[in-house]
Amino acid sequence: MKSKIIFLYIAMTMSVCVAAQSVRNPLNRMPADMSVRKSRPSGRLLEMIFYRSDGSPFDKSSFIYDANGLKVEIIQHWSSSENMWQNVQKEVCLYLADRVIAETSVWNFSKWENSSKTETFHDSYQRKTHSLSYLRNKENDAWNINPSSKIEWEYDVNGRVVEYRKQFYNNTTNTWETPDVRILYTYTDKGELKDELFQRKNPQTGLWDDGGKYTYNVDQKTATSLIPVNGKWIIDGEMVNRLDIDGNIVRTDYYRNTSRESMSAYCLYHYSDKIDAKNLSDDDIDINVYPNPVVDAFEVSVPETLVGEKIVLFDSFGKPVKTIIVRNRIVKINASGLSGGIYFLRTGNVSKKIIVRSK
Repeated sequence: MKSKIIFLYIAMTMSVCVAAQSVRNPLNRMPADMSVRKSRPSGRLLEMIFYRSDGSPFDKSSFIYDANGLKVEIIQHWSSSENMWQNVQKEVCLYLADRVIAETSVWNFSKWENSSKTETFHDSYQRKTHSLSYLRNKENDAWNINPSSKIEWEYDVNGRVVEYRKQFYNNTTNTWETPDVRILYTYTDKGELKDELFQRKNPQTGLWDDGGKYTYNVDQKTATSLIPVNGKWIIDGEMVNRLDIDGNIVRTDYYRNTSRESMSAYCLYHYSDKIDAKNLSDDDIDINVYPNPVVDAFEVSVPETLVGEKIVLFDSFGKPVKTIIVRNRIVKINASGLSGGIYFLRTGNVSKKIIVRSK
């Protein structure tokens, strides 16, 4: 059964009601000082292959899944001299009740060596609350006791992320330094992601200096990167997505500016219909909602076969208002930010009518 969920990704940014995730730019065309932050794909994406504008490959990410979602991501670089893909990095995820543990390894002398570990905690609505990163101690081949860094996320009343903060641990004083990196998120009146503003704290003034910004256009399926120059925002590059009929990105083009003659790279996405592989029919899938009608929150129970898949909440006009990656068979969804009315919870061709009551 081929999924018919229609959901527009903008520059590989998954709905921030689920998680705040951002763009991966393959040729370092990032706003100044912005680090590379990669998206977590849905359960259907198998490969992302990056090409230069001349069609030569240079980077590939492959994804393996289990019942809980993303299990392994392997990053490879293309070696033109060897005419083959070569291992670079691997990340393995372990899903627990309140957190996801991701262990990162690097390919060194024909074997994988552990390099870092990140524990990302989430609340009952599956929203990230904070994460702790640890480095590997090569002397005793064990994880350091103290974390090296911490990330915290802050949400508004509608469950949308509004701030991302990163701070580092001082092993000399055994204290957390004050956050010196943050990302601020703003939204349109329709609730769509509008801007990601990257800032770094100035150690001399103690003020936040702008480092770069992404501006999203949902209708045009574009993301524009800007950098501050002499108090003005200057366009640094643009990313344009192409989608299939199911709303999945099939290609992203990267430009050095907004000129279509300035393309520097592009990425192709390869998917697999996970539900098809299980030979399921619509009769095999059922989703239950309680309570219904809904006021503040509701629970959705799904069969085991849907763990790792997406369910999407649409309003009465067919507009997606929430997208949820199913981590467990029982999913709790926050409805406090929704207007009263009729909604539809959909996965594949199966949908459930939900009535949201105004307070």
